[in-house]
Amino acid sequence: MNTEMAGNANAGMTVNTEKKTPIIFQGTGSDYFKIWLVNWLLCIVTLGIYSPWAKVRTKKYFCQHTTIDGTGFDYHARPIDLLKGRFLMVFFVFLSVFMNDTIPILYSILSLASIIIIPWFILSAHRFHAKYTSFRGLRFSFVGDIKGAIQVYGLWPMLVPITLGFITPLITLKAKQYFGYYHAFGQVNFKTYKTGNNTFKIMYQKVFFSYLILFLALTTIMWMLGLLKGGGIWQAIIFGIIAFGIISTYLMLPTIENSIWNTLKIHNLTFQSTLCTKEMLVIYSTNSLLTVLTLGFFTPFAKVRLAKYRAEHLVIIGDIDFSSFTGDSQASNPTNKLTGSLDVGSSFDIGLG
Repeated sequence: MNTEMAGNANAGMTVNTEKKTPIIFQGTGSDYFKIWLVNWLLCIVTLGIYSPWAKVRTKKYFCQHTTIDGTGFDYHARPIDLLKGRFLMVFFVFLSVFMNDTIPILYSILSLASIIIIPWFILSAHRFHAKYTSFRGLRFSFVGDIKGAIQVYGLWPMLVPITLGFITPLITLKAKQYFGYYHAFGQVNFKTYKTGNNTFKIMYQKVFFSYLILFLALTTIMWMLGLLKGGGIWQAIIFGIIAFGIISTYLMLPTIENSIWNTLKIHNLTFQSTLCTKEMLVIYSTNSLLTVLTLGFFTPFAKVRLAKYRAEHLVIIGDIDFSSFTGDSQASNPTNKLTGSLDVGSSFDIGLG
């Protein structure tokens, strides 16, 4: 399976003899554990008020320990801005609950409006975190628009019940493409330079048919044993749909991330991602098991382990000339001024790592 996945991930790629610069994550589980433990203790003591400060400390640690040619990224957000954004999120939730109990008609209108409101929250989070992330003094920016956000985070998820959940991996792909393809560094936008969906289609077909056969076989056996009576068959179907969404998404994450990185370009630079499905499943499985066995205390080690693996399997291809990336990054995305000082969607972070 390992060889097959690696072959699929690199299908159609020509041999490239250009310079390859590795991306290195230098963080350690023991160092991050100290930050993670203090964050949790302070969040408990302050009843969650400290969570924005905890998030900034975490993102700063992972940014500063992710390096290219010995230079790390940095994160500059102010926790108070995240706190304001979370208060706005809480207000929106309470408003929904209040309307549901008192004014059902307005609640129905608000529910329909959430198709726009929730994507706007997510778009705002992308813009906020990109604006406050930098490398060598230059800021990133997110140049996606609200139309794309509504399609990815508002309309596509509506197809989940219609397709009985089998569209979940495709929605994950669309979300990660939207996040990955609409960033800019300095005044230079990231671009796609070739199609990478063939590998996704092949992998999706294999996962779909394998899961469908397994699900039908287990359901038939349970029915024959008399374990599915009354509404039990529908409960089994619902459980199967949910399980497929979770399992297939984790199975296809390496393929999805490879397809995005391997079709991404900025200036004269391209990327090569070689994540392996089998290896990532082992990491996910052991991380989950150890986290449960340690009552959650393995969480920081799990995050560092996954960050290291992703970095080890990602390289930049081409001669890096940072003089090509000049200017104020915010100039390439004027709409950032609308949400650049307030993170109203930090709970919806969706990234490639």
